[in-house]
Amino acid sequence: GGANYELLNAADLYANISDGFRAPNIDDLGTLGIVDFRYEVPAYSLKPERSVNNEIGVKYLRSSLSGSLSIFRTTLYNLITRVKTAERINGYDVYIKENVDKGFIRVWEGQVVYKPTKFYKTHFSATKLYGQSLTKNQPLRRIPPFNARVSAEYGMKQFVVSVSFDHASPQRRLEAGDKSDNRIPAGGTPGFNLLNMHAAYQANNLSFRVYLNNIFNIDYRTHGSGINGIGRSISVMMVVSLKQ
Repeated sequence: GGANYELLNAADLYANISDGFRAPNIDDLGTLGIVDFRYEVPAYSLKPERSVNNEIGVKYLRSSLSGSLSIFRTTLYNLITRVKTAERINGYDVYIKENVDKGFIRVWEGQVVYKPTKFYKTHFSATKLYGQSLTKNQPLRRIPPFNARVSAEYGMKQFVVSVSFDHASPQRRLEAGDKSDNRIPAGGTPGFNLLNMHAAYQANNLSFRVYLNNIFNIDYRTHGSGINGIGRSISVMMVVSLKQ
């Protein structure tokens, strides 16, 4: 459900409420064996995770300037959580998944698009999340840190070139499972700043694209990932569009 109120000719205030669920997947139900230095056994009686989301925000739309700012809170019920049992198999602690956790995620996010001419456009976006387990009174697992992107694009006829800057702050706020997860560095995931470029040329049914990623060859890792991001790289792509 939702409601929208026109504040001005180009500005709207809106509010939404929604609910949802996530059914247990095969990994949740049937994991058997050693997983990340623990032993897991199947859990056939799991129920779906549930959520209720409340959101309020404002949107502004003009031909040269547009943007939005919103805040929302998602309450989570019946979260599937690994629970340590009293058993040990081959020296490993045994875990089983159960619907025992309750928590919430608070978020604010915003974006602004400025287009002073038909050829030039800039874009800014940012997101901040805060997750908390009410059952355990500790952070939720793998909550992303503050992240933002600034980009500029210039396009004329068939040619487009753009540059983007991506920022992620360090994530030091960790759940107990994060701290013991070998995919997350000790003390948390460091922040990073990346600079990327992109150029494209369209000629009838052919499109040529060039991507230059991580220009300064930063060693970085997205929070929760098991591997570091790609270093400085260039990729070239040709796309053929079939038209009648």
